[in-house]
Amino acid sequence: MTETAAFWIRVCAIWFVLLVAAMANGTLRDQWLHPVLGYSLAMPLSGIILALLVFLVTWLAVPWLGGQTAKRFLYTGVLWVCLTLLFEVVFGHYVRELSWGALLRVFDIADGNLFTLVLLSALVSPVTAAHLRGLITTR
Repeated sequence: MTETAAFWIRVCAIWFVLLVAAMANGTLRDQWLHPVLGYSLAMPLSGIILALLVFLVTWLAVPWLGGQTAKRFLYTGVLWVCLTLLFEVVFGHYVRELSWGALLRVFDIADGNLFTLVLLSALVSPVTAAHLRGLITTR
């Protein structure tokens, strides 16, 4: 296996960990935050928690990716956003049988849903964590 292929397999493995973290966050929100705090506080708090979890997991995992160019870390963020959106559509529509309108509600910031913040975190966390950890190379 080439170094490039191994890198992208690791990137996808990290994204899978992020997916599990997101599912755990959703369970926490539905089972604990929502009943205790109510919907209007639980939704934004859940979004903030997940955005921070994305950065934390990335911070911990990015050394596994090794020194890379900033461009490659940016592409990692783009891939994570694409995989997340693809998962939302496939799982949400075809497994949970949500309507397209229900799927689009995850972008409704006015309703307290901060999924957009989570996507932004997924986009910038790889390059930010790599930069902060000194893993950006010029090659």
